Amino acid sequence: MRSRLFKLAFALSLLGLIACERDAPPPAHAPQTATEGAESESRPHGTLPPTARIAEGRGPALYLGADVGSQGFGYLSPGVMVELAGELEASRILARVRGQMRVRGYIPIHRLELLALTRGRIRDTPVYLGAGDAVRLIGYGEEAGRVRVAATPTIVSREGANVNVPRYEGSFPAAALGGEAPIEGGGLPGRPVLIRADHALPIFDETGKERLLTLPPNHHFEAYEVRRDGDRVAVLLSSGPYLAGYLHHGEIIPDAEPRGEKSANTASARPETIPERIRRDESSGPLRRVRAGTRVFFDGVTIASVDAPAHAREMARYEETGEVDVFVAVDDDVAIRGMVPIDAVEDAP
Repeated sequence: MRSRLFKLAFALSLLGLIACERDAPPPAHAPQTATEGAESESRPHGTLPPTARIAEGRGPALYLGADVGSQGFGYLSPGVMVELAGELEASRILARVRGQMRVRGYIPIHRLELLALTRGRIRDTPVYLGAGDAVRLIGYGEEAGRVRVAATPTIVSREGANVNVPRYEGSFPAAALGGEAPIEGGGLPGRPVLIRADHALPIFDETGKERLLTLPPNHHFEAYEVRRDGDRVAVLLSSGPYLAGYLHHGEIIPDAEPRGEKSANTASARPETIPERIRRDESSGPLRRVRAGTRVFFDGVTIASVDAPAHAREMARYEETGEVDVFVAVDDDVAIRGMVPIDAVEDAP
């Protein structure tokens, strides 16, 4: 009886926590169309990178199961690296989070992005990746050793003009993607330049027949000049991911201004500070401390291990079973909801 009541209270109070998330709404989940057993037999298997990182999104990123109706129990901040620990099941995949609080749960695929470990083109698209460029994970590739990814180059002029670029989907080698940026960037081909035109400047694909986009006049756009082919110039536009295209006219100016380095920083808080999600969630319960070495569980199953002193909000206390329902975090990377023993909880100073 207590377990059923806890699940109901857990679900209701988690709705309040979801409402506190301030990021953009996630895409809708894919509908469930088969039982777990049938899905396991029919879904495609392939190669995935060993790690990924969390992309921008809203609401829980950690769930108890792969099915779309399973309970969400945790939040992950953008940039946090996770280990992919299973096959892709419908729209989710089992993953592990390593850090001061170790967590295991299912993550929706739309919350995962990958970083290029080496440069190369996304197959069947005009998008070129430099080392450290981020793409969204879509699923398994059309052949062994590849994964499907999506990327949208961001093209903004030095003067602030934003050029609309569509989202492209294709495949890339799984071994060339991961959750952590490479130590060495491995430079792009060609030389850094600025593109300027007196009139609207079309950029074409390699066939010269399809117009990829049009650059507005009297603006300067960052690019790499890859090669010249007669009166055509092959360029990589943007600051990564890049749009690979050809232009026929337009002023090419050597770019002496240094390009910014790509960063893969996470949102970790200092150990002595109260993590943001715990600090701002004052209405859910009193502030508590959770001792290092505490296991967090749900319905008797361990979902996390707290390896450093943590802050928490006490959501409910069950004296008869010796348990406390908490929303707990060690840093800003991950915050989860679950049960801990009463003797692991103490008043916050």
